Amino acid sequence: FHSLWELPKQKSYISGSQSQANGPSTSLCLFSFLKIQIENEIQNVQGKFTQLRQILDSEEMKELRKLKDELGVILKELAESENDLVQEKLLVSNLISDVEHHLQGSTMELLQDANVIIKRSETLALKKPKSFPKEQRRVFRVPDLRQTLHVFNELTDVQRYWVQVTLNSPKSENVVISPDQRQVRYASSDQCSNAYWNDNCEDFGVLGSPVITSGRHYWEVDVSKKSAWILGVCGEKCEDIMKLPSKLGNCGNGNCQNVYSRYQPKNGYWVIGLKHYCVYNAFDASSFSDPVILPLSLSVSLHRVGVFLDYEAHTVLFLNVTNHGFPICQFSSCSFPQNIVPYFNPMNCGVPMTLCSPSC
Repeated sequence: FHSLWELPKQKSYISGSQSQANGPSTSLCLFSFLKIQIENEIQNVQGKFTQLRQILDSEEMKELRKLKDELGVILKELAESENDLVQEKLLVSNLISDVEHHLQGSTMELLQDANVIIKRSETLALKKPKSFPKEQRRVFRVPDLRQTLHVFNELTDVQRYWVQVTLNSPKSENVVISPDQRQVRYASSDQCSNAYWNDNCEDFGVLGSPVITSGRHYWEVDVSKKSAWILGVCGEKCEDIMKLPSKLGNCGNGNCQNVYSRYQPKNGYWVIGLKHYCVYNAFDASSFSDPVILPLSLSVSLHRVGVFLDYEAHTVLFLNVTNHGFPICQFSSCSFPQNIVPYFNPMNCGVPMTLCSPSC
């Protein structure tokens, strides 16, 4: 019976505790916390679907551009054919007029000019009008976007490791860094787009920060409108070693060793590059002094390049952010030195290389 008498007291105690726990201030804090979480998730969902719509819009624009280019070629060829027909009609009309004029003259004059008229008619070569196929053109098929979405998800995943990269002071007086240390450009009047095939003994490379000793790191570089560049990662001490003249030969006598032999993994460089506005290459390991130049085939030109370094996995991945993050090139099983840093080389091209922010 004693325990029965205690039940009302226990019930009252429990009710009091619940009312304290569920008081106005606690409920308000919980509501605010959940509201912030849900609002953040709403923004995240909206952002992802906005990016997906942008991918679809981009794919649509590419298909429409192909059709417009095809239409432009056809219209150009039709205009050329029409112009050829007008010119040929004029030549034939002139020849007919001359023949009619000679027919009105005497028989002797007609016989004298007959050979000239015959030669003109023989040299009058009429072009066959260009024909266009009348059969059904290709039927548009919606591209399979599963691969695109997979690549997009991978890009979103590596972007979680975005780091704020800044540029260190350049070694060359011909290279200029912006005040915010986010942009590098070549600043000499002697500019050339064929940069990394010339025996140019001056190094325009710039190292970046932070120094990487572990973990995953990602950054993006805007290389729009540049004719030549090299970027990637390298060992922190690689640049000083490779700048020694004894390593490069006697440049003054024109016997300079190809200075771009430095761009090999065995020398601590994992980079890709551009020359002539449209020729992309990766520099791979070689048993010889010069690196193996691997041509890179890209369906969309590079304007924005993503670099993802996984120190523990020993990989460096380059992504074409311009094309939704499709992979450009990957170095695997990398023998990283203890300290790795971002590497940027604007080459002797005055257009800047710019480090991007996550929001831009």
